[in-house]
Formats: sequence, C-alpha cells, structure tokens
Amino acid sequence: MTVKKEQQEKPAQDKQQSVVNSGNAKSQNQSDSKKPSYEELIKRVQELESKQNKPKSIDDVINFYEEKRKKITHLEQFKQHLSELKIAKDETSKDLDTTEFEESNFALTFGQQNYSSNNATFKISNKYIILEFCDFLIKKIESKIKLLQIEIQKDF
Repeated sequence: MTVKKEQQEKPAQDKQQSVVNSGNAKSQNQSDSKKPSYEELIKRVQELESKQNKPKSIDDVINFYEEKRKKITHLEQFKQHLSELKIAKDETSKDLDTTEFEESNFALTFGQQNYSSNNATFKISNKYIILEFCDFLIKKIESKIKLLQIEIQKDF
C-alpha cells in the first residue's frame, strides 16, 4: 500500500511542478511583452523632458518661438553660405595642374568690409591653400548646420 500511495503522490507532485513551470513561463512571457524597448524608453524620456521645458506664459511662448525663428534664419544662412562656398571651391579646383604658385584669378582676402573700396589687409592667391581653407570652412559650416538642426528640433 505504501508503494501505491507514493505512486499516487508522485504524479500529483509532477502535475504541481508542471503547473508552476507553466505559470513561470507565462509570467516571463507576459513580463517580456510588457517591457518597453530601448527606443520607446528614449522617446518617452524625451517627451517628458520636452514637457518640462515648455514655456508657461504668453511672453515665454513668444520668446520661445522667436528664438526658434532666429535659429532657423541662421540655419538657412549657413546653408546658403555652404552652397556658395562649394561652388567657389569647384571653380578654384579647376586647372589645378598649373605650376604657378600664385594666380591672380582666385584670392582669399581678409580685411574690413567696405563695399566701395578694395582694402585688403591680407590676401592669399595660392589655389592649394585656398582649397584647404575651403575644406576647413565646409566642415565647420556642416557641423554648425547639424548643431542648429538639433537645437531647432529640440522641444518639439
């Protein structure tokens, strides 16, 4: 009789163990499906931060959008200057095989801005130096454009 009793208890224990295991599996699956992804968490944090930074009064709202407008204006100016600089670089890079150290067709000029006269404080006419300077300026302007785009999109 003790053997039969143990055999009867053993299937009951196995049944309880399987119920516990399946319950754990269900709770693990449920907890996995309830966990938000990393991207969802980042979006949620950004939403909460932006809500905290929203202006409260009408003057704050006006100032907020005026600052955005100024940044957008600067962004457009940088894009225009970048376009012009790339065109100038392309023009300068033509005929690089000439052996002349300085050419009078192209020059990089520094001086006071005066539209009526050409008072250059400093002038460089070497194409290679001008091209290197253009590359440097292009990189700087592109990084400033990216920074402005991030600042403009912030809080929206």
